[in-house]
Amino acid sequence: MLYPLSLFVLCHVFSLFIAIGEVQHAGKAVGNLLPLLEIEMERVLSEDAHTIINEREGVVALAHRELFPRNRPVLTTNFDTRESLIDAVCDSSMFPFFSTQWPARLRYDGGRLPKVVVDGFFSVPRERYGCPDFKHLNYDKELDKKLRDMGGVLVDESGNEQQQNDEEETPVIDRTITVACFPHETVGLSVSSECDQISPAPDYDDPVGQMKDLFRYATQPSSRKELEMLYEKGWEDAEKWTRDEELREKKLADEWIKQRRHDAEVQDAIKRGDLF
Repeated sequence: MLYPLSLFVLCHVFSLFIAIGEVQHAGKAVGNLLPLLEIEMERVLSEDAHTIINEREGVVALAHRELFPRNRPVLTTNFDTRESLIDAVCDSSMFPFFSTQWPARLRYDGGRLPKVVVDGFFSVPRERYGCPDFKHLNYDKELDKKLRDMGGVLVDESGNEQQQNDEEETPVIDRTITVACFPHETVGLSVSSECDQISPAPDYDDPVGQMKDLFRYATQPSSRKELEMLYEKGWEDAEKWTRDEELREKKLADEWIKQRRHDAEVQDAIKRGDLF
């Protein structure tokens, strides 16, 4: 399973965006977000932030698309240094002509030419609406070890699943929950079933107004009050999903018990000869 970030990390992320919003609330956000993001991460992240992420249970993956020197989707899962963690976050936040005034981000890794990268949104089909595809996990020794420790399916460089020798091991990724700040139905995020979706409910009375507000929050500076409101709504959406999931699991368990009882009754009837 790929685990969500901890509450501690989420609070740091929220504080980071509050800081960016306060800096830009009286100015223009478009074209300035990525430089501000780098400044705030330098201020907020501890010196061992990359180690903390690497040692978390499960896999943390940050998505971007590399355009040059190789045109490929990338899910970064291991961070050698604090700087590499910051680079991975910036790579996954590079939306052309929005995060900066340029169409892509140039990242220098010591080679003769820089890597050209954009947001991971451009690595997946339209129906995923930017939600990462775990088939894009980039196979390396660190990921191999972590997946082996978790037991189950490995992912090689071609995106093919490899089963370990023990046939009883279960897949590492057996279910994907898609999370979006826009309503799944409205934006056409259709790769997951309804029970595997966390997002705001569509406003059927005023869908245009709802999307207008959400895009405004995404593209313009927001006040602390607005960001806190969005944060609370996100928690509400997640809590609703949790309640619905508990009810769904209870229903499945009840149906399983009912079927088991029915099967047992049939077997008893066969033994008694009642069915003949």
